[in-house]
Amino acid sequence: MKIPSTLVLLGEPIEIETETGENWEFPRNRFYLASSISGRELWVIPQPTKHKIADRVPARAASLFKKWAGWSTDWAARFDVPDFAKITMGFAVSIAYRSGKWSGRSTGYIHRFDHKTKIEVDSKKQPGVWRLSGSRLQVRAVGITG
Repeated sequence: MKIPSTLVLLGEPIEIETETGENWEFPRNRFYLASSISGRELWVIPQPTKHKIADRVPARAASLFKKWAGWSTDWAARFDVPDFAKITMGFAVSIAYRSGKWSGRSTGYIHRFDHKTKIEVDSKKQPGVWRLSGSRLQVRAVGITG
C-alpha cells in the first residue's frame, strides 16, 4: 500500500495504546502525526532528515489544516516516505499527541477512540510507519473524533 501523496501534519505522536495493553511510545522529535486529506486516516511517519518546500499548498490539505489548527498554513514540504507494507496489529484504544492547534503552543492531548480503530504497521518487529483507520474516525475542528 502506498502512503497518500499528501498528508496534513497535525502534530507529534506521544503514544498509541492498544486493546491488548501493548503501547507504542514515540521519542520526541522523531515522528509526525499526520492525516490523509480526507481526515479519515491518521498516520505516524518518521520525520525526514531532508525536505523541500513545495511550490504551493494543495487546497484540500490547506482547508483541513485550517479546520484543525484554526489558522491558515502558508507552506508545505515535500519529502520521501518509505512504502507501507500494511500489517494489521489490532485496534487502538487511544492516541496521545502534542499539537500547536488553536493556540500555536505545543500542548499534549489524549484521544480515546469510541469506535474500533484499526492499527496497521509497516513491520511487525520494528514498525516505522503506523496507519490508524476506522469507520467513524475523523479529523475535525474540535480535534480527532471517532
